[in-house]
Parts: sequence; C-alpha cells; structure tokens
Amino acid sequence: MKDQVNTLLSELENEKEDLINSYEIKMQELKEELELRMKVEVHEIEERKNQHRNELMENHARSFKEMKDY
Repeated sequence: MKDQVNTLLSELENEKEDLINSYEIKMQELKEELELRMKVEVHEIEERKNQHRNELMENHARSFKEMKDY
C-alpha cells in the first residue's frame, strides 16, 4: 500500500514537472513572438513617421519656393 502511494506520488510529481516544463517552453515561445511583433510594429511606426516628415518637408519646400517666386 505504501509503495503504491509512493509510486503514485512519484508519477504525479513527474507529471507536474512535465507540465511546468511544457508551459515554460510555451511561455518563452510566446515571449519571443511578442518581442518580434513589437519590433515589427515599431519599425512600421518609424517608417510612417519618416514618410510623414518627408511629406512635410516637401510641402514646406514647395510653399517656400512659391513664396520666393511671388
């Protein structure tokens, strides 16, 4: 009887460790995926910012030229 209890406890402990390891791996994979997604989003925002800045500079240069020509 005591051997059965010890065996069962040992099996449950092994299952617990397996679950912990499995979820730690999943958590690490999700963390890496989210970090990559964040980097991509930051890059996209920087690209939009740069494009907007360039458009503003072009508009300013065009307006300044029109004023100078006038």
